[in-house]
Amino acid sequence: MLESRAMRISRRLAWVILLAAVLTAALLRQFNDRIPESAFLPWPMRSLLFFLLLILFLLFLRGWGQRQELPYAGAGLSQFNVLAMVPFLIALIGEKWFSITFYAPVLRLAAQAGMPDPVLEALGVLLAGLGAVAVAGALLPVFPRLRPLLKEFLSARALVVGIAGTFGALALMYAGIAAALLLLGQGDLFLLPRWFGSWAGIRFSGQALVALGEEIYYRGLLQSELIFLLPALGVRRPVVATALGITIIAAQFATEHAGIVVSPQQLGAFVYTLIIALFLGSLLVTIRSLYLCALTHFSVNLFALGGGLQFTDRAGQPIVEPGLYIAMYLILITLLVYFRYAPERRAIVRRSLGTLAPG
Repeated sequence: MLESRAMRISRRLAWVILLAAVLTAALLRQFNDRIPESAFLPWPMRSLLFFLLLILFLLFLRGWGQRQELPYAGAGLSQFNVLAMVPFLIALIGEKWFSITFYAPVLRLAAQAGMPDPVLEALGVLLAGLGAVAVAGALLPVFPRLRPLLKEFLSARALVVGIAGTFGALALMYAGIAAALLLLGQGDLFLLPRWFGSWAGIRFSGQALVALGEEIYYRGLLQSELIFLLPALGVRRPVVATALGITIIAAQFATEHAGIVVSPQQLGAFVYTLIIALFLGSLLVTIRSLYLCALTHFSVNLFALGGGLQFTDRAGQPIVEPGLYIAMYLILITLLVYFRYAPERRAIVRRSLGTLAPG
């Protein structure tokens, strides 16, 4: 019965569809202003992405109630049920359609109203944050199988872990940097907040919303869904499926945020973004807290943009490069995770030794 309800394709074709969709979604972020529109179609249908999204929703409805969460199909479960991939494709294309359809018109209207450039820039950050959270929330109904997992990732326990981990790492980071600076003979040492210039409150709020929305979307939805699908695509070992899922979504995230590599500077930006994305993906599967991922994402962005609490001299000039804050913070988060699982590691070692001991 399951085979008759599935839309069966070969695993090789499923891989082609998956990777092509991920690459297309990544490139759409870079070239969304070149997507053709038609003056004969009303908003929001003017973007051709609308019709692609409509087709995907029709496929989704075709499989509604037919256990789309079962990606295995065919005799001996040797094929892939393409219906199971449709929610993932909707999430990839739907977020791009939303950003193209809503962000630009709002900013265009704001510019026509005579808002100055600093206000428009701050408004753009806030819109990006609100849109990321809205898209993540709107996509939840098409991922019913992820609801128990997302409840765990967004539970009260996950919130406590996120807050405790973030503040613990920040406290250790500031203490370590202060001690190093004092040992190096830095006399005038001040820890002062640095913001984003004009309209700092809007920018700060926008960055916080961007971090939360993107972590729910990229890590909570896309990464978790892809890790679920990979065993049916032939990646049977759980560790390999998890690592591959993290890597694919991290590469998409880096391509969307850093662009296509055509220069050494862009290569550096791509590698940096890829490393951060790999770290965030690994953090989620290890700690299982989207709050910790979002707070880490926000903290990294804050330091990269020259904001947050920073050590300054008497004149208020920063005396530590942003990269040092980011590197130390990530190292300390990693160490906290390592020590958090020390009892589990010791238990695994004891079980291994017990297995190897002669009977």
